Amino acid sequence: MATVVLLTRDPLLRARVHGALVRHHRVLDLSRWAALPGTILLRSPHLLAFAAGEDGGTVDGHIGWLRRRHPSLALLAYVHLLSRPRDAWALGYAGADGLVVAGVNDDRPALRGAVDRALARAVARRVTRGLTGRVDPLLIRCAARATDGATDGLSPEHLAEAEGVGVRSLGRTLRRRNLPPPGRILRWGGHFHAAAALDRNDITVERLAHALGYSSGPALGRALRRDVGLAPSSLKERGALACAVDAFVAREGGTRSSGPGVR
Repeated sequence: MATVVLLTRDPLLRARVHGALVRHHRVLDLSRWAALPGTILLRSPHLLAFAAGEDGGTVDGHIGWLRRRHPSLALLAYVHLLSRPRDAWALGYAGADGLVVAGVNDDRPALRGAVDRALARAVARRVTRGLTGRVDPLLIRCAARATDGATDGLSPEHLAEAEGVGVRSLGRTLRRRNLPPPGRILRWGGHFHAAAALDRNDITVERLAHALGYSSGPALGRALRRDVGLAPSSLKERGALACAVDAFVAREGGTRSSGPGVR
């Protein structure tokens, strides 16, 4: 399970979030921002869900501090567009990984989906940091996009569109730089997503495999052993995402292979 900190003083919102997540994630309740640093230190949460507008410093102060001090923490904001229409823009600009809009996408399935998306974006950031200085910036951007959309059925066209080019053009550029083709980058995005889920221990290998388009847990395990070099159980013991990023650099990174790993 992922550890989710829910920061709100609203009992109705707290009940709504618990109802949506209690069977899927571990939820810790906080009512004050002042208690957050200690909770992060002691509990190492994966995601912070908070109600926008309960604290005037949320957007400008707290999110900026979290992004500097805890860049791996996923941030999910609950906003009321009718009463605070500027919050959505301000929160996105400040660095929130997702928004839940009251009365629009705050039913139970939507809340679970928003948590999953925010966690995926946080993993993509970790991949970006782990690859920075070690591989070509183009490969970093493509790998991050592949990780962020690992369960969305992305195609090579999506990677090319994000770069503002066609698929053939992206493929030629990658080949010219001795980098993997788009399809293989997408496969690695799935590996990064799987590795982060193994680190969180929040889903079975079988469910994870189906979410990533594999026929079974053993099929995912074979793919990880082939590309990363370790089975899921061994990856969990050694730090799955760090191992996956290091394997990616070694196998696919071309000549730029020094720099910091995943944190």
